[in-house]
Amino acid sequence: MSKQNVQKEENDIEGEGGSFTSLMTAILTAECLIRYPTT
Repeated sequence: MSKQNVQKEENDIEGEGGSFTSLMTAILTAECLIRYPTT
């Protein structure tokens, strides 16, 4: 998973839900990457 895709998702959410949702998404994304590393 590239950082570009993650940034795009955060930008999309930022426009709708605000910074809190974006922050939660970033945390969940990081948690998933830690638990299930993609190659």
